[in-house]
Amino acid sequence: MNTAATTVNALNKVFIRQYPGEVAEWLGELPAREATAAVLRIPVNHLAAVWEKLPPHVARSLLTEINLEQARHLVQQKTQGRRIG
Repeated sequence: MNTAATTVNALNKVFIRQYPGEVAEWLGELPAREATAAVLRIPVNHLAAVWEKLPPHVARSLLTEINLEQARHLVQQKTQGRRIG
């Protein structure tokens, strides 16, 4: 990856980490296919913060599209410190 691409990637990660609400709002405005493609590129360690802020209809439609690693991470983040069952 060249220097410009590395810099843009780093800035995107910072934006996702610091402004998950804005990222979720932007995802909510995209067509489902584009939103799915964007979600699949969010670093897994930042996905839960964005996911919490997604409009319910967007989260529901994306739930079947995310990969297994992302799904596991979401469940772990949402259940950490909580008893299930």
